[in-house]
Amino acid sequence: MECSTWWSQLPDDLKENTLAWLPVESLCRYRCLCKEWNALISSTKFITKDWVAAPPNNKPWLVLCHRWRLLCMGYCFFTNTWKRFSLAFLREKYDFSDIWIHGSAAGLVLASTWVHGPIRTHSLSNPLTGTSLELPRINDSTLFQAMTIVAGERQGHNGETYKVIAVAESGNAQRVEIYDSCLKSWSTAGQLPQNMRILHTTLDKVRIVISEDFLYCKGWQREVRFRYGIIAFSVQNGTSIFMPLPLEDVPDRNRRDVLFSCGSRVLLGTCIRYRGVEDIIISELQKPALTSNFLEGREIARIPPSILEDFDIKEDMVFGSLMFDFEATRDLVCITYGRANEVLVYNLSENTWRWLQRRPMDKQWLYVPYAFVFEPRLDMKVE
Repeated sequence: MECSTWWSQLPDDLKENTLAWLPVESLCRYRCLCKEWNALISSTKFITKDWVAAPPNNKPWLVLCHRWRLLCMGYCFFTNTWKRFSLAFLREKYDFSDIWIHGSAAGLVLASTWVHGPIRTHSLSNPLTGTSLELPRINDSTLFQAMTIVAGERQGHNGETYKVIAVAESGNAQRVEIYDSCLKSWSTAGQLPQNMRILHTTLDKVRIVISEDFLYCKGWQREVRFRYGIIAFSVQNGTSIFMPLPLEDVPDRNRRDVLFSCGSRVLLGTCIRYRGVEDIIISELQKPALTSNFLEGREIARIPPSILEDFDIKEDMVFGSLMFDFEATRDLVCITYGRANEVLVYNLSENTWRWLQRRPMDKQWLYVPYAFVFEPRLDMKVE
């Protein structure tokens, strides 16, 4: 199909500036329109300068994904609308039925799939380009209990780098492993103390947060009556610190705690429930000192009762637990609930609460949506 005469006569800079304002899903489709558009949209100059600089692409999306399926919806903070977000190409490549999303950074999504029984395949993918990379295994006896991805520095023409950080278990030992995109291999950063454990469960989210060379994850310590807390592991020197969860008088069965980050800040979202949801609290963890054995946290926000009453919370008859999730982007903390189609947003800098536009509902969305922040990037490649 030939491009129209008037378009071919426009200066290249004007063409690039115009296409940069297109929605990303339209941009991916228009690459098939003609050879000229495909060459322009695929050019390094366009995707690293014009497209990235356009306001629609400066803001990340909040993506809600069914934890074991590929049903996704993304909320664009520029257009304030929900969009379809597909990971279906992963099923075609790996031939799996279940998927577990660990997180996203620099336009890449880190996921685990069950291909052959208990054997998991871990992959990185760019949903915009439909490309993916299967991460190498350490050995057959190693299981990853938790994983995350962090963006690295740009390496000239090779693009931006990334690292995958995982807590691996082999036998009775848990250690921290790091995959470097430059080296294309795993390396061991250290081992967790024998009295500290990161416990993976099928329903609960075990999320790793990385901030200033510290790895944070929910776990437990034997000396604290097997109560859950926060483990802070120093990637630099291999030492670990344990902090009991805030509000220690609240039993584990009556609470849900989710670690998440907002820039360099490490935050903890806590939902308390007895007969009903009684409180939602956001706390901030202070960076531990290398000479200290303590990790401190402070409360920074608590949901007003009037807003809590408006949350469309339904009793979960299947899982019997609170399916709240917390995620953050820029200065916005987003709070979701598994069966509700509302998303509550707290602005950290303005200390205000507001609701996002209600997301479209579907009968297939009844259970356990997983929230993660996705930064649209056409320039990030996995190979």
